[in-house]
Amino acid sequence: MEPTMSPLLWQRQRDSNILGPKSVMATCRSCITRHQTKVKYKHTKKTHLMALGICLLSGIFSFSIPYYLNLEAGTITHLLALIIYIIGAFCSCCIPYYLNSSESVTHYCPACGAFIGTYIN
Repeated sequence: MEPTMSPLLWQRQRDSNILGPKSVMATCRSCITRHQTKVKYKHTKKTHLMALGICLLSGIFSFSIPYYLNLEAGTITHLLALIIYIIGAFCSCCIPYYLNSSESVTHYCPACGAFIGTYIN
């Protein structure tokens, strides 16, 4: 007797979808067709934590810049540090929201709109 491969096992191997950060060819389990997936990006906790970290780090660096420039610790120095912080923190904390590397990618079937899977960076 020769060993034979079970049709069920073959079906599972054929339908396994390897999802990634971009649109991929995948088999939809709802309409049983193979299409290039439609993707939607969604911000995750990782995105928000990166923004918070950048904001805090820019705050630490902004308040230390006037002291590294040997400015006298006074009202003008603190005002300068606050201005640097406002410009640096609020502008730089937006950076993670423009990066796709900190987002999860949800794949959908373009034919029937069914959910196929999620890829998390």
